[in-house]
Formats: sequence, structure tokens, C-alpha cells
Amino acid sequence: MPDQEPVHRALLSVDVEGSGSRDSTASVLFREALFTELRNAFDTSGIPWNDCTRQDTGDGMIVVAPEGCSKRRLVHPLLPTLAAGLAHHNRYASRATRLRVRVAIHAGDLRVDSHGLTGTPKVLLARLLNAAPLREALATTPETTVAVLVSDSFHDDVITEGHPGIDPTTYTQVTIREKETEARAWLHLVGQPPRPTTPHPPARAPEPAEAPPAPGGVVITGSSQVSVAGDVFGGNKYTR
Repeated sequence: MPDQEPVHRALLSVDVEGSGSRDSTASVLFREALFTELRNAFDTSGIPWNDCTRQDTGDGMIVVAPEGCSKRRLVHPLLPTLAAGLAHHNRYASRATRLRVRVAIHAGDLRVDSHGLTGTPKVLLARLLNAAPLREALATTPETTVAVLVSDSFHDDVITEGHPGIDPTTYTQVTIREKETEARAWLHLVGQPPRPTTPHPPARAPEPAEAPPAPGGVVITGSSQVSVAGDVFGGNKYTR
């Protein structure tokens, strides 16, 4: 087919933690729950689910937002809405159908072919989703339902811009190394407090300077003693 102009789109990918250990019955149930919560999160965020391009990945999904979508909506309110929906599901679900997910977010120019949308942004999205820092962060925070990794460019365009509901201090810079890709990205655990900052140590007070000798050979020091021409006066005592 003839070459077409690229289209700029925001992309989100999601994958269920530990899906390989579930049986087929559990997979059917957790997929239904996941896709229901995803649809609700997109619709609640003002990104119509039916207008998105979607690709089922078996234990997750790639979602390409429609043209003109505000990229910040993929972060807020979408991520908190998804995290709350999954937490609600988990309260009533069996162990085999509980959901904790990894999410990757990026944006870039995609190409349209006979099979849909393709291009390097989708490749980077896959690398982000499988990155070790994201997997480790979710595995070590059992209270988290959604762990997110956003690309460096998405972080610059969206996270740092001071949008309501988006706190840049809750994003931690990491380096990903997946296959042929090495890149900087930003890790976020939805619902967790900002990362702690290291306070600067208090400035050390300067040592008091010794006063210069007064006329007549008097030296005043920080003690209660006064020396005059070799004689020392201390309190009520006088010594030579």
C-alpha cells in the first residue's frame, strides 16, 4: 500500500502480574474483569473506549487513544480510576482471579497499515511494559494494584507540566535495558506517597572568632577569665 503520513497517538499497554500461573478458567474470569475495569477507566477519563484502537495480548491489552485525545487523561483520572476498580474487584475475588497489573504509557508517531497501527512507539511501549524495574516494583509492593512506567518523552510532555491530579514527585527515574533498547523512563506506583527526599544537613555554625587584644595587653576570651600582662583574673580569683 502507498506510504501514508504518520499519525501521532498516545498509547497504553497493560499486563496482568502472574498470569502464567492461572488455569484457563481463571484466565477467562480475570480477563473479563480487567477489560471491564479498563473500559470504565477510559470512559470515566473522557476517552471513549469505542473510539480507541485495541489489541488483545492474551493476558493484557494495548490501547491506542483516538486522535485529539489529551495525553494527560491517560494518567489522571485514568490511572487512579483503574487502581480503585481493581482494588474493589480484589476485595471480592478469589485468589486465582485477583488482579495486579503493570502499565506502560508512551506517545509517538505511528504508521497505518492493513493490519492497524504500527511503528517504533509500539516497540518502546513493549520494552517499557517488560522492563525489570517495573516488574520488581510491583512484586515488592503488595498493596499496589497498578505500577506504571512512562517514557522519558511522555514524562517531559505531561508529568512535569503541573496538571491537576498529577504529582511529579511520585515518579522515580529508572533506566531500562530490554533487548536492544536502553532508555530512561519514570516509575510510578498508583496511590503511593511521593518518594522521600533527602534533607540537606544544617549549616554548621561558625566558630566564634577570638577577640583581638585590647589596649594595655588585655585579652578577652570565651571563658570568664581575663589576662592582663601575664596576670590571670578568673571570677573572684587572682593568680600570677
